[in-house]
Amino acid sequence: MTPLDLIGCGSDTSTAANKTLQLSFWGPASRNKLTQNAIKAFQQAHSNITIHSWFADFSVYFNKLNTQIASGGIPDLIQMDMSYVARYVQEHELLDLTPFVNDKTIDLSDFDQSMLKNSEDNGVLYGISMGGNYECMIYDATLIQEAGLGTPPTSWTWNEFATYAGNISSALKSKGVYGSPDASGAIDMFEIWVRQRGKELWTTDGKVMFTVDDIASWFSYWDGMRKSGACAPAQIQATVTGSGPSTSLLAAGKTAFATGHSNQFGSFQALTKQ
Repeated sequence: MTPLDLIGCGSDTSTAANKTLQLSFWGPASRNKLTQNAIKAFQQAHSNITIHSWFADFSVYFNKLNTQIASGGIPDLIQMDMSYVARYVQEHELLDLTPFVNDKTIDLSDFDQSMLKNSEDNGVLYGISMGGNYECMIYDATLIQEAGLGTPPTSWTWNEFATYAGNISSALKSKGVYGSPDASGAIDMFEIWVRQRGKELWTTDGKVMFTVDDIASWFSYWDGMRKSGACAPAQIQATVTGSGPSTSLLAAGKTAFATGHSNQFGSFQALTKQ
């Protein structure tokens, strides 16, 4: 999943000399701190531009964004998940950046062109990728060692992961540690499940592409994980109130694994002793 930085079609709140832009993005406080430093550096280089921003946890970000849009206050710069691009395009909320790229107002001549493809809808460019990112499984090496298991393999099947996670739960039962969180509600993980079956979640016109069998098999897998004890039970999973590393069961010492993204390695590392 690649996060995108898109320009919305908000109202012009500037004069010719001085401009004010609004930026929205998701993430924890640590990301906000880095973003504010970047904003300060930008404003020092462009003294006639002022940027106001807000941020929220990913789990509530789009609800907050949609509320702002409904009130007529769409941000000028929007961090966007590529899964939602088509929807916002259909609602005419995003600006076609193609003319600005063609006339070099936005110079992307040295930009990775394959990354730009992820920012398009039907061949039209609506954003500029902030970078590549990967879905991944993050683990606590100390808990793995305590469970008496070897280093997790670099590749495995879903069933192999279930067995490995179950072994962790069995070995660390006295500590109340489970192998895996219950990721049945994680749409980004479900997206991988669907893609392994040669599909995408949505068609280019926003319709559902996955089948009833796809989602039934997904929920069946996690039902099996719960019944075997390989993943955290409902009462433990329900304690997770956000989507970031700091609220994960791994950070709380309740699971050996966490689902996440490659750009979160540093945050997870800082939250554990390993």
